[in-house]
Amino acid sequence: MVPDYQNLGPQREGSAAVPTAMNQAAQAPVAGLNPPADAYLTKQQLARLLNVSPRTVDNLIARRALPFVRLGGKLIRFPKAAVDEHIQRHLTVNARGG
Repeated sequence: MVPDYQNLGPQREGSAAVPTAMNQAAQAPVAGLNPPADAYLTKQQLARLLNVSPRTVDNLIARRALPFVRLGGKLIRFPKAAVDEHIQRHLTVNARGG
């Protein structure tokens, strides 16, 4: 018996696409796998947050001084909650009164 592959994609009725059960399952959120969009920062976002250059963020990555997730190749993201916690633990304020 040969599977009917024509019924796997969206079906067209008039001009609107009608999603099939397979498409709906593929688009359904999976618990724990779909974090909010602001849960991770890009290198540029982190540099702005820390008020440093993106090159400084590169140096911090090389020294493993910040928590990060490598998503493959050069794609790196920084979990915002872990970065906030890291900053709180390692925050030092150097101020001189005058």
